[in-house]
Amino acid sequence: MLLDNNRDGFARSVSGWGMRLAACGCACIKVIYNHFTEDAPGEGRIPSTREHVDLESYAACGSIRSRQMEQSTAEEDRVQLQTINRLKESLRNGCIAIIVGAGITINATVQSSGHPLERITWNGLVKHGLDYLVTNQYVDRKNRQVKCALDLLESEDTEDLLLAAHILREKLDRSSQLPTWLESVFGDLYGDVRYPAILDALRALHKKRALLLTTNYDDLLEKHCELPRIGRSSRNNVAKFRRGELDGVFHVHGSFHDPEEVVLGSIDYFKVKQSEAVQDLLRTYLQDKTILFVGCGSGLEDPNFNELLRKASEQQRDLPNRHCLLIRDGDSIRYNPLVSVKYGSSYGGLAPFLHRLASETPDESMTGEVVSLSDHQKEILLKSLRFDQMDARQMQSGTPSRWTTVNTLVVVP
Repeated sequence: MLLDNNRDGFARSVSGWGMRLAACGCACIKVIYNHFTEDAPGEGRIPSTREHVDLESYAACGSIRSRQMEQSTAEEDRVQLQTINRLKESLRNGCIAIIVGAGITINATVQSSGHPLERITWNGLVKHGLDYLVTNQYVDRKNRQVKCALDLLESEDTEDLLLAAHILREKLDRSSQLPTWLESVFGDLYGDVRYPAILDALRALHKKRALLLTTNYDDLLEKHCELPRIGRSSRNNVAKFRRGELDGVFHVHGSFHDPEEVVLGSIDYFKVKQSEAVQDLLRTYLQDKTILFVGCGSGLEDPNFNELLRKASEQQRDLPNRHCLLIRDGDSIRYNPLVSVKYGSSYGGLAPFLHRLASETPDESMTGEVVSLSDHQKEILLKSLRFDQMDARQMQSGTPSRWTTVNTLVVVP
């Protein structure tokens, strides 16, 4: 190919060969191409021996780059494995607190079509509340603030989304409809659970002495794990939960059963930050526990959770990097110095990952073969596969896979 006597043909040959080099990670294609096509002495110019050596050197460069990438991946796998085994050790010592976010509720209640229930996504929740007020004639759809809230929901900025929720909260309070509306959204949500595998996994971890906290308004965890609800209002209960004297699910952002505690907007979030009992609990867990954030997704799925992670990151600057954030392979969310741990390409991989944490045996590899499965484990994996198939159908239909979900998380790592 390099002996082509036609200069244009030779240039095309080198260009094509250079593209194959690029696939190996070599970034020097333009240099090679110019070296053989510029200042050529004549139409029939043939590369010199030195030029052949240069090409071999560039090819070697691509090979080295490829090996470096493989070494980088191996190191990433090693660190992840180390983190997983450290989490298992913390679980055995009763030192893990799990903060549950919106992704858990979405995973458990996703519809057979593969789409989430609209009313439990962040945008869907706020829109549902505004529609509720308009339908029941508490506000006019042409109201300036209502229109403003709807416009803010088109933004991807956390502050805009929280402001839209604040407008809704203000309208609901003025009409004394907050308790009724919350009940209409979350009252029968447990009946919509179609994929309980993720709830089973959290229950298994709780039985291993993991503490459960959530920023979600729903009661899925309480019902599935058969645990009492713990709210912020009772300082005594919060203190008992912190000391390990009271078991339950702690709702950092409130529950629909306790409307006055529900965090719906930036002002409500400020109240949480000013709660001495809650801040004492979070500081204690940051110092003495390993915090595992589960179900946070891209951060946009729960603006309140996004703010919580940011705050937790700031508070942990001088602490060891032991608190972890579970993310999908494609999630871009990063909160240094929290340790990001990947569990798979979709939410379908989350339940098997959490069951893996609950197992007593230390992990020895990232891709070990499963020799045998119990009937319960088989059921979990089959449900996860069905969920992955829904993700695939969404991709084929062009439906966005990123869901914007409602206020479901708020504790700290």
